[in-house]
Amino acid sequence: EAGERIDADFASSAGAFGVSSAVAGSYRVVVEQLGYDAWHSEWLSLDVGSAVNISITLDLRPVVLEEISIDVVRSCIERGVDPAMLASRWEDVTLALETARWLEDESHLTFSLEEYERTLDPSSLVVLQADSRMRRRVRLPPFESPSSEILARRGYAWIEADSAMYFAPDAAALLSQEFRDTHCFGIERDQIDDRPAVGITFTPRDSREVVDIAGTMWVDEATSELLGVNLTYRNAPLPRGAERRHIGARLAFDRLPDGPFYVHDWWITLPIAGRVLRPGEAGGGDRRSDVLVGYRQSGGSVTDIYYRGAPVLGGEGAMVTGVVFDSLTGRPLEGAELRLRSWAAAARMLPMESSPGPQITAVTDSLGRFELRRVPGGDFGVRVSHPLLTAAGMQYDRRVSVRDGQTQRIELPLPAADVFYERLCGDTRMTTTAVVVGYVRSATTGASVPHARVEGRWNESRISVSPDGEALLSVEPVEVETSADEEGRFALCGLPLGESVSIGSGSALTLTIVPESRVEWRDAILKP
Repeated sequence: EAGERIDADFASSAGAFGVSSAVAGSYRVVVEQLGYDAWHSEWLSLDVGSAVNISITLDLRPVVLEEISIDVVRSCIERGVDPAMLASRWEDVTLALETARWLEDESHLTFSLEEYERTLDPSSLVVLQADSRMRRRVRLPPFESPSSEILARRGYAWIEADSAMYFAPDAAALLSQEFRDTHCFGIERDQIDDRPAVGITFTPRDSREVVDIAGTMWVDEATSELLGVNLTYRNAPLPRGAERRHIGARLAFDRLPDGPFYVHDWWITLPIAGRVLRPGEAGGGDRRSDVLVGYRQSGGSVTDIYYRGAPVLGGEGAMVTGVVFDSLTGRPLEGAELRLRSWAAAARMLPMESSPGPQITAVTDSLGRFELRRVPGGDFGVRVSHPLLTAAGMQYDRRVSVRDGQTQRIELPLPAADVFYERLCGDTRMTTTAVVVGYVRSATTGASVPHARVEGRWNESRISVSPDGEALLSVEPVEVETSADEEGRFALCGLPLGESVSIGSGSALTLTIVPESRVEWRDAILKP
């Protein structure tokens, strides 16, 4: 009678449900379904040990905006937003998040999680290093954030002189009164995975001085299902060179058949800062400046869900497995990132971030192996990303057809050396020459250096004939040069195969290499 929820259940495919209380009293049953008005039973008098069977016939009535109370969003509404529309979508999000929290609290449910940590290049965002692990039969939610009270008081990032901890809100935090009291809300529309979607936007109130979050909670416009939450961080101090648009988090939601929602995928991307000693102003001594050296991305996916040991989620779909190898050397390629998307999007050469449909990812291990899991049936494009390909300005997509429930194995060699050379240098006739491709990087921070001048020097032996017919052997210096682009990438063409070549720019760049294949991938280090 106090209006508090005592218990909850999801109707089975036959419509059956069961809810209970350990305390005698008056109760009523509330039936909620996304996009429809809630149904309430009459008050029921329950004694300890008693059972009441009721039959419910629903007359599903879509939500009528004019009848909605706006109390749920009374904290702060953006200018020009229809309060009734906002309240309607807020109730959809609340119901979905309540089911997610119910699922996490259910003691009979366990999860299998695949978690990963990746280090991304500061300029190209290519994966430089990746680690992953599997956790099986985990009873905790996929991730937990501090309590809503702590987040409201201390913020969503705790940044110290030599450390930083960033947090994404879990379902409990998004449902909290503290979250509503510290943010303003609005409405926007967009397409999410080719589905018309409505988003509830949230921004921190102007008075907030701690690191806070702004973002959007997306729901399907037709079904009111929760799709995901995207967010960025406000008031967070960033190292020099970091782009705020790359720093944030995303939660992707899915739901069990006719049941609760859950966080299926999540990631958070943070800056990695290094410190450079810089001369201070006159009399000020030296001081240290934080600069960007890369980004760290942490995240994971739910791969299986079990109820009382029986699989509820998992096993459906297929796997695409295989190996990526460097056709230039014949060796397995470690650290290559693979992303699966619809072949229609790949054929239209859409950017990866705007491709509709599933985007399933994996990173190759030390033997070049990968597994793309839970792939539905259909035709897909597999995009291979690696610093070598990115430095060469190349994209590599491979088509693969997947049948439901079957495992498809493929081999993914990088393009041949002649393809690389023609793309980089434009001349395939010079079969005895090589190209060095890579990034110019700072020796101090490791960050790429744009527009740096790069030179290649070597000695070339030449034979000439004197006027009296005597053969003369001379050694002459040869030099080629190029410039790195705005992302620090360079391609130095026309180098001799099998000869020692010095790569530099005055005394700033130092690299000695003997090209053994037509394409060599080496970063050049720019010394201060």
